[in-house]
Amino acid sequence: MQQSEGTSSDMVLGLEPRGGAPASIGPAADDWRPADRPAASGHTVQFYEDDDFLDDSVARFLGAGLVAGEPLVVIGTRARGEALCRRLEASSFDVERARAAGELTLVDARAVLATIMKGGLPDEAAFREVVGGCLERAGAGRPGGRVRVYGEMVDLLCQAGHHEAALRLESWWNALADARPFRLLCAYRLDGFGRSEHAGPFGRVCDAHERALPAEGYSALDDPRAASREVARLQQRARALEAEVERRERLERELARALAGGEAVATERAQLSEQARAAARLKDEFLATVSHELRTPLNAILGWARVLRAGAVPGDKVGRALETIERNALAQARLVDDLLDASRLVSGKLRLDVRPLALAPIVEAALASLGPALEAKGLGLERAIDPAVGPVLGDPDRLQQAVWNLASNAIKFTPKGGRVRLGLARDDASARLSVSDSGQGIAPHQLSAVFERFMQADVGSGRAHGGLGLGLALTRHLVELHGGTVEAQSEGEGKGATFVVRLPLA
Repeated sequence: MQQSEGTSSDMVLGLEPRGGAPASIGPAADDWRPADRPAASGHTVQFYEDDDFLDDSVARFLGAGLVAGEPLVVIGTRARGEALCRRLEASSFDVERARAAGELTLVDARAVLATIMKGGLPDEAAFREVVGGCLERAGAGRPGGRVRVYGEMVDLLCQAGHHEAALRLESWWNALADARPFRLLCAYRLDGFGRSEHAGPFGRVCDAHERALPAEGYSALDDPRAASREVARLQQRARALEAEVERRERLERELARALAGGEAVATERAQLSEQARAAARLKDEFLATVSHELRTPLNAILGWARVLRAGAVPGDKVGRALETIERNALAQARLVDDLLDASRLVSGKLRLDVRPLALAPIVEAALASLGPALEAKGLGLERAIDPAVGPVLGDPDRLQQAVWNLASNAIKFTPKGGRVRLGLARDDASARLSVSDSGQGIAPHQLSAVFERFMQADVGSGRAHGGLGLGLALTRHLVELHGGTVEAQSEGEGKGATFVVRLPLA
């Protein structure tokens, strides 16, 4: 094999010669009449589905060049070079004589790509040096210097999924054509454009060539009428495929929405399940609390009753025993009343005896009933009550119950030696009642939950403070039934708390 001067040996395909070279290269021009597929000028692309069809088309393109006396450069794979040589020989061309005379140069496309690719894309300077140099040597000393080229590099890139690299290489071919005359045939296997997202690259490939030739499904039709019918069928198939793509995309969007909805349902179910578990825990805690709160005064009542019945109490202590029994009975009655009131609120059966009234006497009456509790804990009480506030429309017993709940709550959570402050004043068109303490305060995350039923700062039988967790919930409902509002304020744990009630003035 004779190698073109300056061409790298690892790029030129080393195909073994087949016997001696005849005097002539091939048949006369009159005996070789290539069909107008592919074009013999400019930059043409041939799409194909089968290798045999492509080999026939490229061999026809190369044979026309040999007849016209144009040097040939085939930049392809070894298998492609062997197939093209066999087809040219079958058409009575002397391939070995053409190669020996420098009329046919076979170059390894993969080796060229390995040389010119940098960072996943072809480098223009390397392309001009390697490919341009090859064309320069092939056309040296030829009349007009025109070369006929078949390039398989773009097809290899496309089949590997590197469409952008193939398009970049096509642009370098077009730029090279501005500097030297050559006829170029490229080919692309249609399988490389088999998905809908390949429509863009396919159109750009067509735009990069002067002429685009369809694959064998259309090119093999010699009858113009059959070709027209095939074009119409292809258009119908394209329209149907577009409609199918749109339908599938719509189904994918609907499926995505359905999946998102399913996730939302699953999330909601998980939240409901967690709420149910929390409610179950709250119920268990409440039942334990009710049991403890009812049993504590009952134990005191039963204990002192048994002692009195046994006559084991000295006469001077009988009054104290009866006082203890009465106090615990009242505490138990208050617990039962709270439970009944909570039930009435839930069922909507709580009724109010509404009348015009002054708030100051109601506040004083609630404080009077809490005097012993204040003294027992050694708490100081600050009053700031404006007797002129009012009147309001309300139920005196229920309003006194609300004030008592707030004040007893402040006493409960204030340590010995602390202070409780109660204020009543007019605030625009409302009466403003505030109850403050210097107790343990409320954590920020609990402020919004203190008015919920059964809400407790501590739970279980070992709790530091008694109660059912209904007092503040009942207070909120009673205040709202009177058209007012109640809110809790606290700067944090250990910094006390303030509850503010606002009732509309009559």
